[in-house]
Amino acid sequence: MPKAAVKKVFNKLGKKQSPSKGFKYHIDYANKEIVSGWAIKKDNPDHIVTIEVRSGKNLVMSTLANKFRQDLNDAGLNNGNCAFSGTPNLDVIKSEKDKVDLFLDGIKVNKQSISLHQPELNRTKKGKACFIDNANARSVVGWALDHDDRARRLKVEFRCGDIVIAQGIADQYRYDLDNPEMGDGRYGFKLKPEIGLFPEENIECDVFLEGEKSNIKSVQLNAPKSEIEKARVNTEFSAEIKDLGLSFKEEVSRLEAEIELLPVRSKDFSSDLDPAVRVALKNIAELSTRVAVIEKILVDHFASK
Repeated sequence: MPKAAVKKVFNKLGKKQSPSKGFKYHIDYANKEIVSGWAIKKDNPDHIVTIEVRSGKNLVMSTLANKFRQDLNDAGLNNGNCAFSGTPNLDVIKSEKDKVDLFLDGIKVNKQSISLHQPELNRTKKGKACFIDNANARSVVGWALDHDDRARRLKVEFRCGDIVIAQGIADQYRYDLDNPEMGDGRYGFKLKPEIGLFPEENIECDVFLEGEKSNIKSVQLNAPKSEIEKARVNTEFSAEIKDLGLSFKEEVSRLEAEIELLPVRSKDFSSDLDPAVRVALKNIAELSTRVAVIEKILVDHFASK
C-alpha cells in the first residue's frame, strides 16, 4: 500500500469526534431577559448537564438542565428533567451586539454566536416557525406557530412523498413558549405516525405547515418490516370488522323488534316465526360465517410471523 494511503488510513482512525457532538440540545428562547431550552448528554441521558452562557471569558449565566417539562417527557428525553432557563447578566457582556456562546459541561457547543435579541427559530417564508424535539415511529414531538398570527393553531403534516404519515394541530401548551414575545404557549404537538402507511422500513418525511412545505430538515423515521406489515393488516381488517359489528347490532335490534310484535300461538316457537325474523336470523348466520373467516385469516397471518 502506498505511504500516502497508509497515512490517510491512520489519520482517519486517529481522528476524534468533537466533544460538542456528545450533547443534544436546543435553545427555545434567548433574549436580554431569559435564555431557555433543554440539553442532554447522548451517552448518559440521566446525567444533569451544567449550562453556562459566556461572553468571551465572562460568565453571563449559569444553571442546570434539570427542570421538568411534559413535552420533553413525551419525547422520551430524560423523563422530561432536562430543561433549563435563566436570566443573563447583561453587565458582563462585552459584545456590542449582545452575542454570547453556550457551554455544556464546560464545552462550547455553538458554532456561531447566539444573539440575545430573538430566539433561534426555523422559519418559513410566511413567518411560520417549527421545531422537532424528537421523532421516531411511535411519536413525533415538537412545536409550530405563526408569528404573523399567534392566536392561530397550525396544522402540521409529515409527508413521505404524497403520503401523509402523521398530522395534527399544534395546540398543546408548553411553558417554554409562554411569554409576551412568543405568545400564549399553546403551540406544541405530539403526533402518532401511521406505521401501516410506511412505503418501506426507512423513510424521510418533509414537514408541512398549513399545506406549505417548511424549510426545516427532513425527519427520518424507521420501523421493522414486521411492524409495518402488522399495522397494514390491522388497518385493512379494522374497517371491515367495525362494519360487521354495526351490522350485527342492526340485525339484533331488528330481530328484537320483530319478536316483540310476534304473537305466541303454540309451544313450537319456530312455527310462529315471521318471515322477516327468519331473514334476520339468516343474515346473522351469514355475518357469523364472515367473522369466522376473517378471524382465521388474522390468526394464520400472525402465526406465521
